[in-house]
Amino acid sequence: MTTNARDLPHTIADHIQHDFMVPQVAIRVWDVNESFKVEPFAVGVIDAIKEFATTLTTPYVGVNNAFDAVQWLPEPTQAASLALLALRAAPGQAPFGLLVLASPDAQRFTSQMGTDLLERLAELAGAALSVLRA
Repeated sequence: MTTNARDLPHTIADHIQHDFMVPQVAIRVWDVNESFKVEPFAVGVIDAIKEFATTLTTPYVGVNNAFDAVQWLPEPTQAASLALLALRAAPGQAPFGLLVLASPDAQRFTSQMGTDLLERLAELAGAALSVLRA
């Protein structure tokens, strides 16, 4: 089965949600090709989120401290703990997106957990989603 580039963010989010049993997942990308600018995955990204993504050298894992990106989730009030992953076309490049994983379980994502798997997940998602860029 071939996935259309327009469907990639939804497909990636859906697989992460089901394969890793994450209650809520959201993806947003910016600086996308003109044909994608009106897609749900490319709207609602404020400058503060873009600036925050540039600070993420590793995924943020921990409590939801009222991050703006939580509003992208279907049920933002149910996000007690989060993993926020910057999406890059390749390691070391500037981020062009953010992947949000959320759980109502305050202990699901904690600052004590390892992030190797999350880092790899962000690398793979970023590489795949880079086809959406301008």
